[in-house]
Amino acid sequence: MGINNLTLAQATRDPDDVRREDLLSKTKSGEKLLEIYEEQRIMLLSAIDKFIDDDAKADSKSDFGEIFSEALERKHTREKGRVKYLYKTARKSPEGNEKVLMKNFANYLNRNEPEVELNKIMKFARKAAIKTGVLSKNENGDAVTAIASKNSLKNIEELRKAINKQIKLSDSTSTYYGGQLKRAIDRDIEKSGGKLYKEARAARRKLAIEYENVALVNKLVEKGKDGEPIINAEKTVDELVKQGTSRASLIHLKKLLLAPGQHKESGRLAWTEFQAAVIKHIRDKSLTTDQSEGGHYKLSSPRFHAELKKLKVSGKLEVIFGKKTADELLTLDKVAQDLFRR
Repeated sequence: MGINNLTLAQATRDPDDVRREDLLSKTKSGEKLLEIYEEQRIMLLSAIDKFIDDDAKADSKSDFGEIFSEALERKHTREKGRVKYLYKTARKSPEGNEKVLMKNFANYLNRNEPEVELNKIMKFARKAAIKTGVLSKNENGDAVTAIASKNSLKNIEELRKAINKQIKLSDSTSTYYGGQLKRAIDRDIEKSGGKLYKEARAARRKLAIEYENVALVNKLVEKGKDGEPIINAEKTVDELVKQGTSRASLIHLKKLLLAPGQHKESGRLAWTEFQAAVIKHIRDKSLTTDQSEGGHYKLSSPRFHAELKKLKVSGKLEVIFGKKTADELLTLDKVAQDLFRR
């Protein structure tokens, strides 16, 4: 970016010129300098806004959050639907009638007997397993492996699904024990069934890897206790760029949205909206009020530098924008630093 109307101090960068110009700008005679500074800041803001793609339509943070989450949810829903279909097909096949001894599941409940009485999800799992015939009680009331006609693979899969529905993401205890219960079931049934169950399990593992095992993605697609999104739409961009969000999770999210498939275009547009939202986020964080220049907003080059630096140091700047645009933003930052060092 070229700036034609440089002041003497900006052109020479001589410390004495900078000092004299700074003093002059605070006097009546420095009004012309202030006008030049104002023009330069307007040019810089205009240059920042040019990084916003014309395809980006969101007018606010809330609009962006809704567009972004909706695109991700479309892909998530499609994958969930595929898993559901594959399991339904497997359950209806002869494979679903295969009998399985639930040794790992029973042993986990027995080893954690105190938790069964205190923990809602553990109590639910034990009661549901006994009710469906997956497990039976011995004379001491412990959960033991049942050998019964109801102890079929399809019934065990239904039990797993019921346990999964009881998991509350906002409750760490529920999340931990629910996960342990599901893993115990998975160890018992991992070699059961045939080709259809193998395909269904592979699809479910893929769903977990893509949408459940990465905390950022999970929070974007799941709902809280009140049925509302865990991440409020207005807070989406802040969540995505905050220091606690890892570069790896952003890369994962980008791959999900830009992956080929039925909703590829909505995913592409969502990422374009994200890029625009980040530019607006950086711009808004870089604005400050200067009472000496009429009390209106102006670009603060130190703030602009700080926001870009956070993204650059974390490695997120290039992930979000690609190398070419990231380099252009850093060049603009250098121009801003050269013009305004105060």
